[in-house]
Amino acid sequence: MNLTYVLLGLQSLYEALNGRYWVYPGTGPEWSFDNLEVNPCEPLWQLLDCSNGQLDKLIIRSANASGRLAAATGFFENQNMQENLTRLLLHSNRISGPVPSSLYMLTGLTHIEMFSNQFTG
Repeated sequence: MNLTYVLLGLQSLYEALNGRYWVYPGTGPEWSFDNLEVNPCEPLWQLLDCSNGQLDKLIIRSANASGRLAAATGFFENQNMQENLTRLLLHSNRISGPVPSSLYMLTGLTHIEMFSNQFTG
């Protein structure tokens, strides 16, 4: 796993959904992009999950996320996200705008939850 590439994908999502205002539910590390060599799976960052050292789940539910999901182009274009992400849980936030057509790029997705947001279109 190319850590810099994974972190740049996560950073795109973080910025698009106003990550600096997220509410973190647990005690693990919050997302930080000061060091692009850190592994978000070790120790495990809050709001995500990993399997066999690969990021495979984003669990940003009821986290006060807001903004336009379509603005996270670096996330959707990230090959690691496309191949390894199996679950994307974004429900119960304030995410707005249209559901991006680039969502289809996440070919590994088997489960997605985006209800209780402000999507249009």
